[in-house]
Amino acid sequence: MSTAMDSCEEMVEVVNACGEKLVGILCRKVPASQDVAVLCHGFLSDKNAHVIRGLATELPFNTFRFDFCGYGDSDGQASYGGYYKQRDDLQCVIAHLTNTLKLTVQLLIGHSKGANVVLLHGVAYPGIPLVNLSGRFDMSRAPPRFTAEEMEQLRTTGSFIWKKERPRPILVTAEGFAERNSLDMTCVRSITVPVLTVHGTADATIPVEDAHRWGEVIAQHSLVVIDGASHQYPKSIPEVAAAIVACLASQKSPLVAASPSPKL
Repeated sequence: MSTAMDSCEEMVEVVNACGEKLVGILCRKVPASQDVAVLCHGFLSDKNAHVIRGLATELPFNTFRFDFCGYGDSDGQASYGGYYKQRDDLQCVIAHLTNTLKLTVQLLIGHSKGANVVLLHGVAYPGIPLVNLSGRFDMSRAPPRFTAEEMEQLRTTGSFIWKKERPRPILVTAEGFAERNSLDMTCVRSITVPVLTVHGTADATIPVEDAHRWGEVIAQHSLVVIDGASHQYPKSIPEVAAAIVACLASQKSPLVAASPSPKL
């Protein structure tokens, strides 16, 4: 059965620099507007995860959400690390939306790992305002994920397959492991566009303390902390959307100017 959300959605395919197909959904809430926000999912997630689809539903403007390589409907192998490849895949998506669909990307929103990706994109490709939803600042504080046996296999063979029970398991390589552990997010100090950070006080995956660190290195930074919200925001998507809309209104973003008044 179709919903109002389904009626404004269309599937879009983008080919990245490696020839892999990235599959996304363009939701035209405001058909008369060519402005759009891009939503980026986190690790072990996809374009229809609760946070990403929830924001596409709640936000009053056009959005595009897509699967990174190896996730959801996209081609390729999901891997541990791969932040810079995802950054470049995001740029391929933006180029397609801009050059082929004639849309103007006015905002990048990333959740968890996706937040780090949009911030890295802001360093390499400046100019688009950013929303950092529960991104990790201190990469050294990641929880231990791998067994001693898996780490030994990584040391001796250079790779192993993780999460084998998943429909699409994760490839962990020595290169990806090293990239992830050496990532220094203070590189975002070069970002000059506005950045909104939203984080929940009950986030057990990435501590809320990380949220306060971004303002130390980003010049145009604002922070909204949502009391009681956990990493996946099970009951707080309307609050997240309201925070984003309020921030965009203060910036006089075309996304808000072209949108109907949100029911938040």
